[in-house]
Amino acid sequence: MLSNPKIDAAYVKALALYANLASVTGIDIGSRYTAGVSTGVLAVRIHVVEKLGTDRLQDVDQFPAVIDGVPVDVIQGDYRSSAAVA
Repeated sequence: MLSNPKIDAAYVKALALYANLASVTGIDIGSRYTAGVSTGVLAVRIHVVEKLGTDRLQDVDQFPAVIDGVPVDVIQGDYRSSAAVA
């Protein structure tokens, strides 16, 4: 994938703002999804343990729809390494 300075900057900003939240399991750049189907639009994707509806969140707990003009997609996924740690 070719580098895009605008998307790269939004990604770095998302890392700084959200990477240390307990509910966040990862942050990456990839295709935005709607109803499980790729839209073909690149977005900053914030992966969370559990995706909650806006009715269950206070404004301060919600991720923005865009970061510096780049779409944000919130994806539910609790990722764990399958490798055993010795």
